Amino acid sequence: MGKYILHRLIIAVPILIGISILTFFLIRLVPGDTVTAILGTNYDPKLAHKLRSEMGLDQPVILQYLIWIGHVFMGDFGTSSFTGQPVLSALVERLPITLELALLSLVVALIIAIPLGVLAAYKHGTRADYASGTFGMFGISVPNFWLGTLLILIFSLHLHLLPSGGYQPLSKGIGENLRSLLMPVIALGTAVAAVTMRSTRSAMLDVLNEDYIKMAKAKGASNARIIWKHGLRNALVPVMTVVGIQIGYLLGGSVIIEQVFALPGMGRLALQAISNRDYSLLQGTILFVAVTFIMINLIIDVIYGWINPSIRYK
Repeated sequence: MGKYILHRLIIAVPILIGISILTFFLIRLVPGDTVTAILGTNYDPKLAHKLRSEMGLDQPVILQYLIWIGHVFMGDFGTSSFTGQPVLSALVERLPITLELALLSLVVALIIAIPLGVLAAYKHGTRADYASGTFGMFGISVPNFWLGTLLILIFSLHLHLLPSGGYQPLSKGIGENLRSLLMPVIALGTAVAAVTMRSTRSAMLDVLNEDYIKMAKAKGASNARIIWKHGLRNALVPVMTVVGIQIGYLLGGSVIIEQVFALPGMGRLALQAISNRDYSLLQGTILFVAVTFIMINLIIDVIYGWINPSIRYK
């Protein structure tokens, strides 16, 4: 297992370098730059030239990249051109909010999806199966920003039950914290629940037709034992693969959801960096999210071995 983890970490290095190259060069194809955004309507060519020289933006793009990536390897992601705050400090400050949103969305999605998927497989062809399929189609089809707006309209503007936006830290109480995140979690987690439910159903249908399930039935094992002990554990391996992919959706979807609900997380920080042409902040945010995604998927792969001991990593 140790060799496998080390191998995955080594592979992650060229992946992250590739992401950094794409990020660095693609954002410079967007019209305008940091200096243009800073000066705005007060744009002056002489002042702009001076600022570009001070920021190193007048140097060849390849040289700018080499300087930036060299600093990144030393733990320096640069400084925001608008706030003057170190990028790494800003990311560490916003990361807990985005991670809490993503993890809560994932937990809620799994709590809903796995029982529904198991029920749909066990009741294959019945109303319960069709109802689960309807939920799955709804969750996949509805955009999260539309669902979030609808939840604000119903539960904030009409029923006055939940705050329309903002974030309450855990220091103000777990109740207030969960109230501020309930609608964002539902909006972000619905699609994940739908995809995971469909995957669980498909995996369970395959497992329930295996010979060892038929043998367990022949030995008189209860339906609950067959489904939850023998069936679900083996069905979870392909489901976990889907969950690992959906984590990327959660991190990417948080960009829109954090904006809709005014959550001060990394997603909203990325949008602000885009609108301000804040190169250092945007590059650091994307690279930081990529590292988080790779590490979470590594954890998912390690969990495979715990779910199914027959899996061995080399």
